[in-house]
Amino acid sequence: MRASVATSALFLAISAVYANTELKPDLANVPTNQKPVPPGVFNRPPRNPNSPDACVDGLCHPTKRCVASRGQPDGLCVKDPHAPTCYALNQPCIDISDCCPGADVCAPPLSNPDGQPICREDPCANDKTLITRNWASIQTFGSVHIDLLGQLDDLACCRSCQATPDCDFWLNSFSTCALLVADSGRVPPTSDTCPNGLSPQNILSKIDGDQYHAGKGPCLDLSTFSVQSV
Repeated sequence: MRASVATSALFLAISAVYANTELKPDLANVPTNQKPVPPGVFNRPPRNPNSPDACVDGLCHPTKRCVASRGQPDGLCVKDPHAPTCYALNQPCIDISDCCPGADVCAPPLSNPDGQPICREDPCANDKTLITRNWASIQTFGSVHIDLLGQLDDLACCRSCQATPDCDFWLNSFSTCALLVADSGRVPPTSDTCPNGLSPQNILSKIDGDQYHAGKGPCLDLSTFSVQSV
C-alpha cells in the first residue's frame, strides 16, 4: 500500500511507503501545521546605554544592584563595587551583554520557554547543528508531520526546533522555516525535550549547493542517523 501527501505552503513533499517517509525539497502539497515561533527564540537586543536604568524584574545590569525607589515602582539600579562585572552561565540576565564569555544567549531555559532569561550556551550558535546547506531527501522510518513557522533565518529556525517537543530536524529554504517531527517509530530514552523519545532511523541525502538548509534537532537519534552524498 502506498500513500502520498504534499505541501503548497513550503518546499517539502512527503510520500509515505508502508512505515517509511521520504521528504524532498519541492513545491508539491503536504499537510502541515502552521505554528507560531516558540517563546524565547529571539534574543533580547543589547541595551541602550541612554535608557533609564531601572530594575528589570528585580535585576540590574552588572556592576549595579537594585534598590527600592519612590520614583521607580520596580526599583532603581545603583552602582555597587561589590556587584559582579558579568553574569555566569545559568545566572539571570537582562540581555546578552550582561553575560560572561562562554554564554551565547540571554534567554529562558529550553525546558521553560516562558521563564526568567538566563545566561546560557546556545546549541544553535555558529552553525553547531547544521548538517548541510543543500539536502536532496530525508528518508525516515516512520510517519512524520511538518510544523511551518514562516520567515526565519537559520539561527531562529534552529532555536525554534530546540524549543519544540520531539523536534528531529529544522529545515530552511529561502528563509522559510519548517520543523520535522516523527509521529511513529520513536525510541527511548524520553526527556522533557523529547517526551516521546528519539527519532526513528533517518537517512539524509545531500548535494552540492546552498539552497535547502537542514540541521539536527535535539531529538534526532544520532546512533541511527546517516548522511550520504548524491
